[in-house]
Amino acid sequence: MTRFLSGYLGDQAVALIGDGQRNPGVLWTSNIVKAFEALITKVAGGHGSGFSQSGRNGGPRTGPTEEQWATWSIGQRMNFSRTGDPDRAV
Repeated sequence: MTRFLSGYLGDQAVALIGDGQRNPGVLWTSNIVKAFEALITKVAGGHGSGFSQSGRNGGPRTGPTEEQWATWSIGQRMNFSRTGDPDRAV
C-alpha cells in the first residue's frame, strides 16, 4: 500500500505513510487499511469505474470485407465512415 501511495501521490504521500524520520504518518487501523485497499483496487483496476468490458465479444462484424475496402477510393472510404454507404456523400 505504501508503494502504491508513493507512486501515485509522490511527495504528498508522506502525510499518510510518513517519512521514516520526523513525520510518523497516519496511525493505520484495519478499517483504514480496508478502505485504502478498496480505493487502490478501483483506481488501479479501472480508474474508479464499475464498468467492465469483460465478456464483451463485439458482435458480428458489419461493413465491407477487406477485399471490398481495398477496392474503394479514398472518397468512398470517407463516405462509408460518415454515412455507412460508400456511394452516398454528405
